[in-house]
Amino acid sequence: MTASYTGGVISLTADTAGTAFLAAASVTRAAVASGAASKAAVVANVADRGLTAVGAGAIGGASTINNGTYTATYDGAAWVVSATSGTFTASLSAGTLTFTSGANTFTVASVVGTPKAGDRVSVVVAGAGPQTLTASLSEHAAIELQSSRDAFFSINGTAVQRSSNQVNDVISGVTFNLNAPVVPAGGALTSLASADFSSVNATVINVATGAEDLSGAAIEDFVKAYNELLTFYKKESVSSTDADSRGVLNGDSTLRTFMERLRGLYTKGIRLSDGNSMSFSSIGVEVQRDGSLYLDKGKLNTAVSSGLQEKFAAGVTVGYESGTSSFTSFITSALSTTGLLSSHITNAEKEQTALEKRVSEWQDKLTRVEQRYYRQYAALDALLFRLQTTSNALTSAIESLVNSQKNG
Repeated sequence: MTASYTGGVISLTADTAGTAFLAAASVTRAAVASGAASKAAVVANVADRGLTAVGAGAIGGASTINNGTYTATYDGAAWVVSATSGTFTASLSAGTLTFTSGANTFTVASVVGTPKAGDRVSVVVAGAGPQTLTASLSEHAAIELQSSRDAFFSINGTAVQRSSNQVNDVISGVTFNLNAPVVPAGGALTSLASADFSSVNATVINVATGAEDLSGAAIEDFVKAYNELLTFYKKESVSSTDADSRGVLNGDSTLRTFMERLRGLYTKGIRLSDGNSMSFSSIGVEVQRDGSLYLDKGKLNTAVSSGLQEKFAAGVTVGYESGTSSFTSFITSALSTTGLLSSHITNAEKEQTALEKRVSEWQDKLTRVEQRYYRQYAALDALLFRLQTTSNALTSAIESLVNSQKNG
């Protein structure tokens, strides 16, 4: 029995006709030491894409090519061709892949890249008078290494950045799976500060009722967040004649307008999916004299027992004023790149830059004045020295004149 290997196929041929034989095949691979394939080697193997594009095919001269599929696979050293009919070889030179079988040839032009083991070029020959050749690239060319990027998204007006496509820490009890990425027209985002969701279509997500009733916790979280915002506002806007005690946002009309608008939208209550409204007081949330919210947990528990979760799960709008105005939409708009607060922050940054420039200019002026005073001081000191010298000379001359008068 004789064995031969060609084009990835092992052929077994009996040495004596009519004599049966039994053949068994097994594959033995050399042992590879643990860790021999380094991370860098794996990344390099994937990152090196090999061929990336192929062009049109053409039949050479008077060649006769049967219709069918012809596939050339690069094994790392040479091209191995699998053909519908006939035996072909293939070679790549100057961007042209040539298939040859005796005097018959056809080519694939505009082959881009350096072939890598696993690259496969398939050519489909079809038709008659004239025939058409359609070339395609597959296998290794389909592998492309891309650096991972964080996900940027907005939920209920809150801009979020996460390094995972599964997010479960934004809304208590709700897990979001991000499946379809959307790259903004301006390119991939790199920071939360530059994220602008105004041009992205909003998606309404209805959260179904789960085994655990989270409606009470949602109200508690809302009250807590609102009170924390109010406490921060009061602290930073406090009025005082003492500059050290005065809030840094004291007298800020933009922030005052923002807070007043939130208070006004809060009084609109909660709009349910059926169009009916629910006041916050009906579920135990009351406004206290200082503007903060008080939560009556007994009243809230009663509302929860009466099906609050089901009402919320069907979809709600907090602070509903109109189809385009609500507590949520106002916050979303205010926090957008052109919104009330974002624009105010941008203007404050510009003002700070201008003030820093003025400070720098005044520092330059003070430096020049200081240098002038130093020069004046040096000149006055020199003048004083000269006057002292002149005074000494005059005193000596007068004394000499007086002495000469006495001696005469």
